[in-house]
Amino acid sequence: MKKQVLALFLVIAVALPLFMLPANAAVTKTTLELSSKTATFGVGEGVRFSAKTNSENEITWTSSDKTVATVTKTGGVKAIKAGTATITAKVDGVTAKMELTVKKAPTAIKAKDITVEAGKTQKIALQFSSGSASKTKKYKSSDTKIATVDKNGNVKGVKEGKTTITVTTYNKISTTLNVTVTKARVNYPPISAKKGGIIKFGGYDWLVLDIEDGKAFIISKDATKIGIYSSLYRENGKWSSVTWETCDLRAELNGEFYNSFSAGDKERIAKTTVVNNSGNDTTDKIFLLSTDEAQTYFKDENARKAYTASGDSSWWWLRSPGAFSSGAADVDSDGSVSAFRHGVASSGGIRPALWLKL
Repeated sequence: MKKQVLALFLVIAVALPLFMLPANAAVTKTTLELSSKTATFGVGEGVRFSAKTNSENEITWTSSDKTVATVTKTGGVKAIKAGTATITAKVDGVTAKMELTVKKAPTAIKAKDITVEAGKTQKIALQFSSGSASKTKKYKSSDTKIATVDKNGNVKGVKEGKTTITVTTYNKISTTLNVTVTKARVNYPPISAKKGGIIKFGGYDWLVLDIEDGKAFIISKDATKIGIYSSLYRENGKWSSVTWETCDLRAELNGEFYNSFSAGDKERIAKTTVVNNSGNDTTDKIFLLSTDEAQTYFKDENARKAYTASGDSSWWWLRSPGAFSSGAADVDSDGSVSAFRHGVASSGGIRPALWLKL
């Protein structure tokens, strides 16, 4: 009887823990993952690989062909000769494999020059001597204030400028590439514009004359101010000849007026090659219309009329030369275009024009 009671207690003692387990308890399955599933080495190159597992037991490492590559008990792989081998990690009966290709040691390396925008990243493209490889590469920037480079060869532009990056293989073969960092583009909000419509930009109302290639050709709706086209001076007893290239108004529009815009607005104003009938062509951010443009972009004289901030009608300057050397063309207060009315030192309305990135 005592033996039967003792046996019963033993059964209960063994079975009780099983009944105490949570209903959803499950046996943890061992997982094993290598840091790389494939790799390409050069002969003589050595790299340590890691394995991630939830097991506390020791991982064992083996190579399928020790004449091609060996592996240490901690995952250190050494390439011996050209060929292929499988590196296997194993724990608790679970295995993970890496397919290894061994090529010749490089004798030369080339890298393409890079142009990258500030704040952007671009990967270095490398070319090794025929049939060779180098998994391990060291990268160094000569000026980290211009561009940085990480261990994987990703170049990040820091600020506008030029620098060089040196790439070195595991067997000390190196090359240098040029890096040009361009100015970061401003991500400005889009502006909705249609030909003939009015938009607001930089604190002014602008008339849209044309839209082309993501840019709008605009002119101030009315005169932004009253001013002269240029100062006059006498040279050899004659009045000086004034062109758009040399006039004071061009300098003012591309200096004081342009600088009144915010940095973001400045980025939206495109550089424009301005064709001139007299003097050299110019490259400007801000300019005036020519006589041809005033007649092309406005359908009639009434459309060309302009007003001052006080609401008074005003004649306004064009960049085209006048009929005499010290004059410039203009649009009269009635909207007519003329090259005979005003000398450059007269005070007239100023209607800036520009190409705006939409």
